[in-house]
Amino acid sequence: ELRSCEVPSCGENQVILATHMMSMDPTMRNAMAGEDGAARTQGSQYWGFMNWPVGSVPTWRICGVVRESKAPGFEKGDLCLAMAPWREL
Repeated sequence: ELRSCEVPSCGENQVILATHMMSMDPTMRNAMAGEDGAARTQGSQYWGFMNWPVGSVPTWRICGVVRESKAPGFEKGDLCLAMAPWREL
């Protein structure tokens, strides 16, 4: 399901990324399964950052395009890797 969201403002030493590609792997199915998947994932290295409640916006690896930058070393149009919420800008 795609939902609209506000574009955050770009603060000092921050960048705004537009998602270009997302990383998906089979383990993510457990993270999106809610309570049913908890037993399969709990205790693994993924549990601390992949226990997404149903209906929430997952945060995971993306390749993003810099749309706005107030950070040294990042220019508009640069590609970078990040752990970021899956959003479409």
